[in-house]
Amino acid sequence: MHASADGIAGLFTLQGLDGLMGPLVDFEQDEVATGEVGSGDANRVVSVVGVAQIGGSLAQEDVAALLAFLAYINVFFGVLNMFPLLPLDGGHVVIATYERLRSFGGRQYRADVAKMLPAAYLFVILLVTVGLVALSRDIVDPLNLPG
Repeated sequence: MHASADGIAGLFTLQGLDGLMGPLVDFEQDEVATGEVGSGDANRVVSVVGVAQIGGSLAQEDVAALLAFLAYINVFFGVLNMFPLLPLDGGHVVIATYERLRSFGGRQYRADVAKMLPAAYLFVILLVTVGLVALSRDIVDPLNLPG
């Protein structure tokens, strides 16, 4: 769980963004980079394509390793889902907790969720952008897996 949180937080650093964009954009030259395919960072963000490649490689090697990988993916999405942002379950927990703490003396308090929608829209746009960039990177520069 700690590694999942560190991985998510590391994505939003300059080194994490450089690892995400990889061969698509060379930040030092401000141009599209041309390099050897499959030479990218093994610790990069991967999309569904990369996860399928890793899962296929693990399935050929060892079923126990495949099951551990699937468990790791489930833990990662569980941690991601508990982020305190509105479209995720963690956001709903935060809003419900806030409403409960503000309600006292028999009087119910309801938070104005419409005020939180811009942050939710920004998060969804960021999530879709990271997903599309990871997908394009997995297609342009596939993982170079052993086996």
